[in-house]
Amino acid sequence: MLTSRTKEIIVQILEADAYITIQQIADEIKVSSRTVLRELDAVETWFLQQKVPFRKKKGRGLKVEVSTTIRERLLTTLYSEKEISSIHHRSARLFLKPNYLK
Repeated sequence: MLTSRTKEIIVQILEADAYITIQQIADEIKVSSRTVLRELDAVETWFLQQKVPFRKKKGRGLKVEVSTTIRERLLTTLYSEKEISSIHHRSARLFLKPNYLK
């Protein structure tokens, strides 16, 4: 499961029209560049699972080379994962709370 920070990084990459640097991502989501670097393995894995070409180019940044339609589909997929995740956590709390009262 992706962390919210990893999802934020993926969104930044998907919304960029050209290469986006680690520093640009860090500035946008208000974290350090080292934090973004630590998340890159999870980001790359997600793009591989989605069968999307993910480019890392030294001195240029990060980029996905897909059509607008595919970008929109990926964003929808990403947001639906978030919704499913929050529903799952809410259901788990509803299940666990009565068990604590025993």
